[in-house]
Amino acid sequence: MQGLSKKMKKLLFLIIIYVSFSCEKENTDQTSDHSSQIIDMNPTIDMGQIIDMGQIIDMGQIIDMSQDNMISSYENRPAGVEICYTTFSSTHEATTAFWQTLKGGQLDLRLDVIAKLESAAMQYPNEEEFALLLGMAHLWRFAEPLPDESANFGSLLVSIQKSRSELERAYALCPNDHRIAAWLAPILVKGGQLMNKQEDIDRGLEILAIGINAYPSFVLFSKVLLYADLPRTNEDFQLAVAAISENISACSPNNPVCVNQPKASHNMEGSALFMGDIYVKAGDRTRALNFYQSALDLESFEHWSFQSILRDKLEKIDQNLSAYENNDLADDPQAIWSSKIQCSVCHQD
Repeated sequence: MQGLSKKMKKLLFLIIIYVSFSCEKENTDQTSDHSSQIIDMNPTIDMGQIIDMGQIIDMGQIIDMSQDNMISSYENRPAGVEICYTTFSSTHEATTAFWQTLKGGQLDLRLDVIAKLESAAMQYPNEEEFALLLGMAHLWRFAEPLPDESANFGSLLVSIQKSRSELERAYALCPNDHRIAAWLAPILVKGGQLMNKQEDIDRGLEILAIGINAYPSFVLFSKVLLYADLPRTNEDFQLAVAAISENISACSPNNPVCVNQPKASHNMEGSALFMGDIYVKAGDRTRALNFYQSALDLESFEHWSFQSILRDKLEKIDQNLSAYENNDLADDPQAIWSSKIQCSVCHQD
């Protein structure tokens, strides 16, 4: 069991769910201005599942998937970034169940949600939203497993594999949804490092660079998480610190990625935890304190389920700073990005 625990620590760093939906408002009022989807013939996609984007027949019902029914842009999203959701997928039972379960912190209902999404993704293989949310549901399961799931390490590995597969499929269905880079790139890079597969590392870094260039305010935080788990004496750890500054510069008050919004109702509190923890590890007490304090000052803080976590970090800030100064990794404080609440701190109401 001890060996599995060490592997779990490495693998848990794949999770970036605080970003994972985190900061993206689901708006179903705007429609696409493009007439067709270019599908990347990625070898991981079962091409038998790729069908005509014109219409899908379900139990005799014809569902229109023409351009007038496509949802591909949100307010304040950079030019060139599109989302290929449809009104059908966004109002489907599987989609609403996913968000209700995530926001409600109902981990015991998660497998039921995964089953609904699997059914929807199989029945409607051209719907990006089903593929994306199925990938994220598996990622959530891997990041925040129930006690019996933690004991079944094999099933968690299956979840991360399924997450990668579905995220790749969503990216193939909607190549201009550059948000996907934020989740897929770290899985490829960290998985490649763990399995000694340089091609996965290179592909992950390439996807990350494309995503950052297209949508910096959304994807830069994944660069933070890609390097945050390195020892602070490793020069690449500074890439995580630098990416925070770049991410802040890319934000603005009217950018839904950077504020609380309906599907990430405590995005700002959760982000303050992540950034504060990075600066504690970096030995920057002033910046860490400023980020932690910024969460306390939010009106939404009093409704946040994880107030005690942040207050504890404030109380122990000097103790945690000291722990990172020695060479004993065993006494390092647990960072939020490797905790079992890393998704919930932003998304749970």
